[in-house]
Amino acid sequence: GDFIRWDWDVGISLKTEEVVPKFSQLISQLRNNGFELKSYNSGKTHLKINALKYGARYELIGFFKLGNMRYRRGFRYPGELFGRGTEITLRGETYRTVNKPEMYLEWMYGDWKTPIRTCDKKVYISPKSRPNPFVRWILRHF
Repeated sequence: GDFIRWDWDVGISLKTEEVVPKFSQLISQLRNNGFELKSYNSGKTHLKINALKYGARYELIGFFKLGNMRYRRGFRYPGELFGRGTEITLRGETYRTVNKPEMYLEWMYGDWKTPIRTCDKKVYISPKSRPNPFVRWILRHF
């Protein structure tokens, strides 16, 4: 029903196969709509855009599909989270989000309802999404 108090950015998950062919259009649209682009990478396994607007930081992150999972820089996520999606209401507005948003948050952060980041922004990643040697091998040889 609201933002996670100890999170500092707006995260937008993207399906890499849908974004890569339109990447330059996306960059142009962000600029045309007043976003300040801090950095971006269009690579299939590292797709990411960092942008600023309204005093907030936005991270657009690509996840590529391999088997039943989605990957980003060696981290793995259940593919079912990136299915058709669902709608949520946040501060009176309706948005499309990942499929099973509570499962996504648990996968990413573990107990996401309890603060797990410190004020100096140290990030504690859920053990479920941690990289493993097999995933690193796939990324090197993909």
